[in-house]
Amino acid sequence: MYTRRLFVGGGVAAVVATSPIFEALEALAQDAPLIMTYQGRLTDASGNPLTDTVAMSFQVVKFHNAGPALPQSAPWAESHPSVQVTNGFFTVLVGSVTPLPAALFSGEPYDPNGQALRYLEVTVDDEWLEPNLRLTSAPWAIGTQEGPTGATGFSGATGPTGSMGATGPTGALGGPTGPTGSSGVTGPTGPTGAIGPTGPPPP
Repeated sequence: MYTRRLFVGGGVAAVVATSPIFEALEALAQDAPLIMTYQGRLTDASGNPLTDTVAMSFQVVKFHNAGPALPQSAPWAESHPSVQVTNGFFTVLVGSVTPLPAALFSGEPYDPNGQALRYLEVTVDDEWLEPNLRLTSAPWAIGTQEGPTGATGFSGATGPTGSMGATGPTGALGGPTGPTGSSGVTGPTGPTGAIGPTGPPPP
């Protein structure tokens, strides 16, 4: 028979139990993997720390302490067949086998503060470790929803000037000859001169 002694306050959750915060994380999926680190310490019935390799299974359920969930009643589950336990201590990346879906952390039931209730159910070698542990937000996850806007980063350096384009081809020498101008109009005839004097009579 195993007993569970947690030393990190119910595990360090990299996902959260409240849908508004999870939606903020979903938008930053590249930075927030949908897994959570679960750490603990296993002892035997006499309180002696365990050193062994055990099979552990995990389910996210919506109730606190009602015994192992039926597979069809658990919206998510995965198994880790070989978890190394040393002097009672172990670490498991929950969600590394079957990714945690976003919809897992939204919807009823809710606590009096309106936060979604989700619990992690753990079994070791098919033995249920009670009670189920409530999944809560990690501090950095809350910060992604309500943290202040960071300062604007510096502008990058001006890029190098592009190379000058090639010179276009030279046009053909000498444009075409223009058309010959038309002849001028003939001016009007001048007036008749005056009659000259009469010459001397012949001899």
